[in-house]
Amino acid sequence: MNRRSLIVLLAGVNLLLLVVIVFSVTGPQQAFGQAAARAADYVIVTGETETDNDVIYLVDSRARRMYAFRTTYPRMPGTPARFGLLAQRDLAGDFGRPR
Repeated sequence: MNRRSLIVLLAGVNLLLLVVIVFSVTGPQQAFGQAAARAADYVIVTGETETDNDVIYLVDSRARRMYAFRTTYPRMPGTPARFGLLAQRDLAGDFGRPR
């Protein structure tokens, strides 16, 4: 094996290693959930639907229901937020997985 072939081989191996490193670093991020047992079987997720309008999703895993609460809209700046029930869903019925 001459010197030129060895340099091309080493350059190819380095390129392969660079591709492996790039794909391992930029892969999909892992999502971590709550590992410890909760005191109650509720999960709350908040979000903003529009400017000055928020929504709270409450998931009751024991009853397999999800509730969505939304602030009154429009709301004057400086007034306290008041939440009302927007909708509710039966998750067992929606996903068809009875326990």
